[in-house]
Amino acid sequence: FTAAFLWPYAAFAGGRSGVSRMLYREGRESLSAHFAQGAGIGVATGARWLSGNVARRQADSAGAVEGFGFEAPPPPLASLKDVRPRLHLTATRVEVLRDMVGVHPEARELYANAKYRELFDRIRQVADRGVRTGPPEYVLDDGWSGRSQLWQRSVGEMIPHLALAYLMTGEAEYLESAREWILASCGYETWGLPPLSDVHLAAAHQLYGLAVAYDWLYDDLDEATKQVVRECMEERAAFMFRKAVAEEVRWHRMYIENQLWVNTTALAAAGMAFYGQVEGADDWIALALAKYEVTFDALGSDGASHEGVGYWGYGVEYMLKFMDLADSLLDRDFFTGQEWFANTAFFRLYASLPRDSWERQLSVMTFADSRPFDWYGPEHILRLLASRYRCSYAQWLADVTEEAGICGTTATFLNLLWYDPSVAPERPADLPGFRHFNDMDIVYGRSGWHGSETVWAFKCGPHIGHKAIQMFDYDPGGGHVHPDAGSFQVFSYGEPLVVSSGYTWKATKYQNTALVNGLGQKGDDRAWFLLDELCRESRGARILAAVPGERMDYVIGDVTDAYRSEAGLRSFLRHFHYIRPATWVIVDEFEARQPSTFELLFHGASPFEKRSERTWRSAGEKAALNVRLVAPADAEFHTFRQHLKSTSGELTDRHLETLKAANHAESEHAVFVTVLSAAPADETEVFSADFKESEDADILVIESSRKRIALQLNMERDDPSQPVLSIVD
Repeated sequence: FTAAFLWPYAAFAGGRSGVSRMLYREGRESLSAHFAQGAGIGVATGARWLSGNVARRQADSAGAVEGFGFEAPPPPLASLKDVRPRLHLTATRVEVLRDMVGVHPEARELYANAKYRELFDRIRQVADRGVRTGPPEYVLDDGWSGRSQLWQRSVGEMIPHLALAYLMTGEAEYLESAREWILASCGYETWGLPPLSDVHLAAAHQLYGLAVAYDWLYDDLDEATKQVVRECMEERAAFMFRKAVAEEVRWHRMYIENQLWVNTTALAAAGMAFYGQVEGADDWIALALAKYEVTFDALGSDGASHEGVGYWGYGVEYMLKFMDLADSLLDRDFFTGQEWFANTAFFRLYASLPRDSWERQLSVMTFADSRPFDWYGPEHILRLLASRYRCSYAQWLADVTEEAGICGTTATFLNLLWYDPSVAPERPADLPGFRHFNDMDIVYGRSGWHGSETVWAFKCGPHIGHKAIQMFDYDPGGGHVHPDAGSFQVFSYGEPLVVSSGYTWKATKYQNTALVNGLGQKGDDRAWFLLDELCRESRGARILAAVPGERMDYVIGDVTDAYRSEAGLRSFLRHFHYIRPATWVIVDEFEARQPSTFELLFHGASPFEKRSERTWRSAGEKAALNVRLVAPADAEFHTFRQHLKSTSGELTDRHLETLKAANHAESEHAVFVTVLSAAPADETEVFSADFKESEDADILVIESSRKRIALQLNMERDDPSQPVLSIVD
């Protein structure tokens, strides 16, 4: 974990809007010289009570950091200095919620609301589990999380559930269990092992959980327990802050990565809970504000995540926790005007697999290091988004994911706090099935919203999105991205058919895209994708066109800039066509600097079986996929089981069933035409796809037991963003 620097704060001297690209592009040496002169940098806030000097600092012998914090405290926080609770809740809100959940018999008939009772029942189930099991014993290594000691995250996550259960019921067992978990957390010998001690995710989860419980249970915890927590914060939160300011943690400038959001939110919550009681607590808040100023400016407008749906839930949960706290205690409204947050519920909605197929570990279609289910939420996340942006679809998705039992339970307590009954749920029946998330350049498409539809996704954008790659000259958090530009996935007839590699070693050969002369994309063959080169050059793959149609949707991706220069690639355009209900035609145009081999990769959930000279079938229990390579005529095929490396570089038992197609004779130019068609696995299907002779045009005719369709191929186009196929009958 190499030390880095905090210079991006300098961009905000004049306010959040209009971040200067020049400041982000300045060299490290010039900025170091600037800071050496002792420049004081103001952090814009909308209210001028915050000032931060983020020049390089040295910790004194006592470990204190000078010159960072508030000129004057934010009025809401100052007014609540001696008031509890103040994190996410107030005393009045607690009383209202007690009535709404109806835990007291005298209130049940007058006030209780069935939805609130339902939400609290889930919280109570989590809390009851905490009471039964008690906190885990300290172990140096759990055999999974290694130096991170991520087993401790569950400790920080349990504590607020116990605290809220006590606030709602007044039952002593919850208070006593919360106290037991609090003391266990504070008593753990380490929160992560060096170099991650007290600066990584194990620490962050516990800092946040302890801050919330200390605040919510302040009047009921004994003084000895509160003293233990204060001393813990004086040591561990202050240590994380010092390390971040001294640029000795990797995440300190990873502005679009989940680790920065989780850690800085934890610091902010701790600062707000211990403001006025622990020296330097206001510094922790100021640091988080400064970090989030950069993060919010770096987010695009589409609401999509480069880290995939699983990490989306993790990161957004902590961002929303911070935004909620900042709104009530710092007089900072980070919700209004934030297009990314206004649209991010739609990212999760469109990533949903058909509702009839949901399982706990199979409910979404996702790229990057995420797996096909939610790790965090998503229902509590969606409830706050529904409330803040009056989004009825988010409320509906929160309800149905909760009903289906596919939600995580790490932050169930937030449902009660963030549920807004004034937003009525609405099914997405009238939403279009096609949506282009145009900052990340990810397209999700589906045949409908009826619950048994076909779903597909296509990705072809800069690895961290268009806005961020223009904003930074280093990689600010792309580690969980894969070298997967031009890749796609397919789910149809109740099963995944073309699949993602999930959380793995970063390798182009694991993706549904292409190799050129055996070489993959930039960032290939490594544990983490982080790629400064792409950011310095401000380039990457891009979608040229994304157009829905009545009978056919099409997407055109320019994949060229994603590839390593030694591959010798001049151009790679992938035309991805979806023909309802379950047919896809992919046209790949390659141009290289020298005669080359181009290899297409298709990864299925089931083995590929040869059905004819150019046709392969991958069949599961419910669905089957036919793959036919129509062109080039000299194509060669190879099927195999590809075992995946973990991020440690070791081969695992996880594997992908792989079909590889390549041109036999090396060429500077090649055009591949591939047709995919899905059907129920138990259906005897007649499937063919070939060019038919025609005097005027190349006509591709696709026939199956379900339909016949003819498409005209147009390779002579002046504009690469124009479609290469059109339906003729």
